[in-house]
Amino acid sequence: MVNHNRWQVGFVAATLVAAVLALTPRATAPPEPPTEASAFQLPPGFVIEKVAAPPLVEHPMMACFDERGRLFIAESAGQNCRRRN
Repeated sequence: MVNHNRWQVGFVAATLVAAVLALTPRATAPPEPPTEASAFQLPPGFVIEKVAAPPLVEHPMMACFDERGRLFIAESAGQNCRRRN
């Protein structure tokens, strides 16, 4: 008979639970994001206006407004760089 420590048994049990959860199919798919401005629900007095889209911005990462209300958008190249060791 093999004598296992409690942490080893716990580790194996946690690994099995994680594997079962990872392999269990999802019951429902996540909801699709709205594609048109009319799909959004806004409070009275608010409007949605598209101000940046391809080809002007391809891979937006962050955006903010300055004190004058101007929108600044930072974008990436859309590629992952390989790490050099």
